[in-house]
Amino acid sequence: MLKRSLSFLLFIFPLSGLLAQDPNYIQQPSLGLHFVLNSFTYRDTNQVFRNQGRSRLGIAINYLQGLSPHADLNATISGSFLDYPGKDGSTNDKHLLTEADLSLREKLFPAARQFNPFVQGGIGLSRFLSSYGVFLPVGIGTQINLKGETFLLLHAQYRLPVSSSQSGHFYFSVGIAGIIGRKRIARTYRKTTSLSSSLPNAPLSLPNPKDSDGDGIPDSLDKCPTVAGLASYQGCPAPASPSRPARITHTVSDDLRKKMDRAAQLVFFETDSATLLPDSYKALNEVASILRQDTLLLLDISGHTDNSGSPEKNQQLSQRRAKAVLDYLVSQGHVDQLRLSATGYGSSRPIDDNTTVKGRARNRRVQFVLRYY
Repeated sequence: MLKRSLSFLLFIFPLSGLLAQDPNYIQQPSLGLHFVLNSFTYRDTNQVFRNQGRSRLGIAINYLQGLSPHADLNATISGSFLDYPGKDGSTNDKHLLTEADLSLREKLFPAARQFNPFVQGGIGLSRFLSSYGVFLPVGIGTQINLKGETFLLLHAQYRLPVSSSQSGHFYFSVGIAGIIGRKRIARTYRKTTSLSSSLPNAPLSLPNPKDSDGDGIPDSLDKCPTVAGLASYQGCPAPASPSRPARITHTVSDDLRKKMDRAAQLVFFETDSATLLPDSYKALNEVASILRQDTLLLLDISGHTDNSGSPEKNQQLSQRRAKAVLDYLVSQGHVDQLRLSATGYGSSRPIDDNTTVKGRARNRRVQFVLRYY
């Protein structure tokens, strides 16, 4: 039994790198239900460990709370009806054995992955009839993330006896768990205003900004705020002499486009959430700096998902993620909201194959598109 369980866990260890998600993901509070298998051992007269008859089945519930990207706190309560064996191989009548333990699990990888192995150790208390015992649960396991907010948990432990009334035994479990709470960041959202695109020689259509000369270009972006002009000349009239401003080039450089593409790849969210992770701030601050340096630049923010879940849910999630980026650039980057637009496309615009893990990871993204007034 132990060899088969260890072989299975070792087999899935190499698979753990298949799906990397948010690098700073911390396990959210979760509750799980498990089937357990207890296999007791004892020492014979030659001090050799022997298996104590057939394995005993039971059931358990566990609570899981993330402490850091690497470490989680795990609490488990289990119950099994069995004839509890003594350390000498003797057995008692069949009654309920209850065990409770508190342990720390250290994950092999810091990120939320489809397969994430871990080692686990802690301390536990058992009760059989009126007898109490203390044990140390040590072992290995893996978490297998499923769709939505559920995941499988596999454990293989040895429960090392500490007190004289406790018998050592192997403990195997398989169960399913789900997130029962989500840490949310309160945000005050302002209404998103989309900018309409304008032709090179047509006035901009902007809602309610101050426009002294009535040419459709807000004073904050108008080089000639008291004289009606054209967007292509930064708000000034078309040049009639060398003293007039030169016509600007409405082309975003390749270098700027590449910077925006790199920044978009470094924007991360909590799983199935529109909450930005702190690792995103550096990239978004660089985007805000670029926009502040050239006040004629506009930025279109688009959110995209893979095809997991319903189209309606994907559409809403992608819209909320695009909006979260816009809000950050306004509140933390000090960029005029009128220069930004946020649109969610759900799973309608994939860039890779949604039937593969790698393809779905690439399809979950935000994109930045720069353009000029």
